Amino acid sequence: MGRASHLAFISEKIGELFGLHYPEDQWHNLERCILNAVVELKHDQGLPAICEWLAQPDIPDEEIKVLTKHLTIGETYFFREKVALDLFRKKIIPEIMSQRSGGNKYIRIWSAGCSSGEEPYSIAMLLKEIVPDIENWDITILATDLNDAAIQKATTGIYTPWSFRETSIKLQDKYFVKEGKLLRIVPEIKQMVTFSRLNLVSDHYPLASNKTNDMDVIFCRNVLMYFAPKTICEISQRFHMALKNNGWLITSQVELNDTYFSLFSRVFSHNGIFYQKTELKEDFTKSKKGQVSFFTGSKVKRSNQQDISKLKTNSPFKHVVKEPETSKPVDTESEKQNPIQATLLFAASKYPECVEYCLQKPEINSDTNLMLILVKSYANMGKLDEARTWMEHLLLINSITAEIRYLYATILIEQKEWELAGKILFCILYLEPNHLAAQLSLSDIYKRLGKNHQALKQSLNLIKCLDSWDDDEIVPDLDGMTAGRLRQMVKMSMG
Repeated sequence: MGRASHLAFISEKIGELFGLHYPEDQWHNLERCILNAVVELKHDQGLPAICEWLAQPDIPDEEIKVLTKHLTIGETYFFREKVALDLFRKKIIPEIMSQRSGGNKYIRIWSAGCSSGEEPYSIAMLLKEIVPDIENWDITILATDLNDAAIQKATTGIYTPWSFRETSIKLQDKYFVKEGKLLRIVPEIKQMVTFSRLNLVSDHYPLASNKTNDMDVIFCRNVLMYFAPKTICEISQRFHMALKNNGWLITSQVELNDTYFSLFSRVFSHNGIFYQKTELKEDFTKSKKGQVSFFTGSKVKRSNQQDISKLKTNSPFKHVVKEPETSKPVDTESEKQNPIQATLLFAASKYPECVEYCLQKPEINSDTNLMLILVKSYANMGKLDEARTWMEHLLLINSITAEIRYLYATILIEQKEWELAGKILFCILYLEPNHLAAQLSLSDIYKRLGKNHQALKQSLNLIKCLDSWDDDEIVPDLDGMTAGRLRQMVKMSMG
């Protein structure tokens, strides 16, 4: 076998062992991680020997632990992703407290892929801050990870200043004790969290025996992006089973995908999109043939295995909305029609007339084409609040394409919502790495936020992507700018 064949075999075996997905353009990173592991284990560093080692039917546990340590990403920090924590603090926990205040007071939370513990400890601190009679509540915070070294670090509860880059001095002083240049979490927070090792791909869950059942909230952020699409769907289904009715699955905003999480209802709240387990009229966890079904609507065509390997955000999933009994059914035929009149008005720059036309159409709340034209018209009129309102409605009922994400990001940029716009752009590039307009906008946002290193890195990525473009080619979403002009502009901005 040649080098490529060896790396393909290694990638396949790592997928079987851990569910981690290394496409061909990431094989160089895979090779680096594997070599670091075999150096620590003092094994032969040749690719044929590594393949032979991984082909063993039973790799020793200690060697698996070393391999895991080098393959998994452990970088995180306290109070990461404000939008998710805002939802948790302002909506989820208050609702649970209201529902259970007069009876059995309990809250069950699972931090899946907890890394070195910053996430579950952040959850514990938030609960301590917002639950006034916390001593009367039975609170479970389960924190699991594949990486034994990360779990060991988490259980010590000692962190460097870099883990506190989003943590206020007030909270640091309240919940941590300084030990030289390090900070140790106080016992009252530490004892709220239970850490254990769990492989989301191969271990059994949900089970009462490992306390992964009957959860109110599952946090699984910046974890699933490293798995293959089929594996993500399988984990998503098991998370759905692990949650109570009306429980929440909180992913990062760059991992949103309606096909992966099609068993859930999508909820837009607190400037983010999240997934909730809601009661359905029919059990869709099994198809009529007894196979696992990853869609929540009986009229939705199920993807086959070939489709799963090519999953995009243009999935057929629709958010499940319970309509009042008096509401009239949507005219599906009108939804299929292209909004020709609206398109003509928009093309003629008659934005007020276009808005008026769209708003008077009965199907405006369900026709995504009309809604998208309405958003663009409002944006071009400078009515950004209206554009954003309709965009957020569109996000709730439509699969989130790159076009919709990018339009949302441009509206946020105009409103100077740099952080949220950056997250949306990052999400676009996670799904479509060669989206040039998103790369350019993200580089600009990094500069505005003073993140010059990230801005430079993004600009270099953009120039690299432009290598495959002819100078006279028009770049989409950049008002007719050619690739040559864009390349020149980016190089000038880099100095």
